[in-house]
Amino acid sequence: MKLTQKELKNMSEDVKRLNPEICTETGLIAKSERLQGKKVVSNSQAKESPQKRQTTIKMPYIKNLSVNHYKFSGGKYTRPEVAEWKNDLVLEIKRCGIQDWQSPLKLTISGYFKDLRSTPDVHNLIKIIADCVQAATGLNDRYYDVETKAPVCVKGQDPHLLIKIAEL
Repeated sequence: MKLTQKELKNMSEDVKRLNPEICTETGLIAKSERLQGKKVVSNSQAKESPQKRQTTIKMPYIKNLSVNHYKFSGGKYTRPEVAEWKNDLVLEIKRCGIQDWQSPLKLTISGYFKDLRSTPDVHNLIKIIADCVQAATGLNDRYYDVETKAPVCVKGQDPHLLIKIAEL
């Protein structure tokens, strides 16, 4: 059974599933290979699903970590320890070599803290981390997919954040 590319595009997915004899160039499994349990992937399918890259960065959590600016008569002020933390995160991201990654990115933020009382709301850290990723990569943080994990309390462990950055 020979079909033109136009006819194949017009066929619904249901019809394709009902007729397993369609040639493997369409990306479907031929009947004989289906019986043998083998799957044929065409070159076009392999190009469409490239390997997704990801990296995880461990950063210490500091007490006053916030995106908030403090206003005074001369302008805005960011705490020096927060500015230093942001610079450190930007440098860590650049060291990972993700400047050539494509948008959109997925950020997953999780935190490990000493006790429940010292645990911040991890959602409040999204903006500061997304701004650092944008500064390092040049990719607009508007298009990031962000996920936060519930904070974990571990006695005796220094508080830190795990920031996973992945291509979608």
